[in-house]
Parts: sequence; structure tokens; C-alpha cells
Amino acid sequence: MASKSVNITISTPLGDLQIYTDPKEQARAEKLIAETPSIMRNAYDRATEKFGNQLLRLVKKCLRTGTPPRGTYWDPHSANTIKRYGEHTLLNYTGQYLRSVQIVKQKNRTYVGIPTNLKKTRKGDRTSKRTLNQVAIMLEYGSRGGNLPPRPLWAPAFEQVGGKKVLKETIVRELRKEIRKYRNKEIRKYR
Repeated sequence: MASKSVNITISTPLGDLQIYTDPKEQARAEKLIAETPSIMRNAYDRATEKFGNQLLRLVKKCLRTGTPPRGTYWDPHSANTIKRYGEHTLLNYTGQYLRSVQIVKQKNRTYVGIPTNLKKTRKGDRTSKRTLNQVAIMLEYGSRGGNLPPRPLWAPAFEQVGGKKVLKETIVRELRKEIRKYRNKEIRKYR
């Protein structure tokens, strides 16, 4: 089916406004509209991966070294904890937390965290009743009884890598790159 040119005249208080669309340009515009969801998905995926990798590097560094994100304080281990488990890096008793943190991509979202339902293991490969996510939440906010002080990692790490502002800027930057890439591909096609 051949495209027809569109030539519309609209009357306005300032006079007639004539709109003309070249059939070739109209087809390109329709194609862009059809491609927009994949352009946006590609940009979102790239941006969240870039931001997620920054967050992942920082979280792993904090877990490996036992030091909190900038501007955050973690209480040291209590004498009772040291007596029971010996000296060890804060938030890194068995190393499972550090090894389990990753970027997880699902259909419509990307997050940095721990896979759900992963059971916490103890020294000697004994399995805990708690999942590693539950342990991470307890470490982040402390325990209800107060015997485990909060040692926030995720919220301050997210802020240290730029928070919502930098995430949004990264998404916008990647969206612009995707649109430019699409536009350049279309320009080469029509030359």
C-alpha cells in the first residue's frame, strides 16, 4: 500500500495553518513510534546496569573490608560476639553475604541485592532458619530486641553512588544515546 501525503488546513484566529507531511517522513515517524518501546527498554537496561555496577562495587568493597559507606557509622562487634565467633570483619563472618550480592535482572526491573530464598549458611555449612535477605535486613536496621545494632549498608551506599538523581541522569543519558543510535541508523538507510 502506497503512502499518501497528508495536507491539512486548520483555521486559527491568526489565520489558516497548513500542515503537510511527506509520505516518506510520515513512514519514518510511524516507524520511530513503533520502535520507541524497545529504544526505551534498551536505554533503561544499559543505564540500570551501569548504575547497578557502581553500587555493586561499593557494596562489595564495604563487605570485603568491613567499612561502612562514607558518612555512615557501624558499631563494632560486642565482646560477647567476639567471644562467641572470634574476631572477624563486620558483616562478613562466612563471606556468604559478599559472595551472594549481585545484579539481578528480571523482566521489567533490575536490582542489586541478594537472590531471594537463599538460606544463610553458618560455619561448617550448617543452614540457618533465616534467609540471607532476612539477615541483610537485620544488619541494615538492627534487631527488634536491640541486641544487634543497625549497620546500614544499602541506603547509604545508594546515596554515595549518587542516589535517584544520578540514576535518573544515567537513564536520560542512555536514552539520548539510544535515540541518536536509532537516528543515525535511519539516516544511513535513507542516504
